[in-house]
Amino acid sequence: MPLLQSDHALEVCRSLVAASPADETEVSLRSLEEGFVRFDERGPTQNADRESYRIAVRVRLRGADG
Repeated sequence: MPLLQSDHALEVCRSLVAASPADETEVSLRSLEEGFVRFDERGPTQNADRESYRIAVRVRLRGADG
């Protein structure tokens, strides 16, 4: 199960957009889930799950030139 639920992810993105003083703000959030199991001749020896997030924010400011 992901650590960050979709409704919470949307809340994070919306709060970043709301806090931005820029004329235009784009927020991108990516989630990656990975897992692995190691085996030897007797069976599984280790397993692990990882989840990582990447947030990117792009803003546009309109100057005197438009």
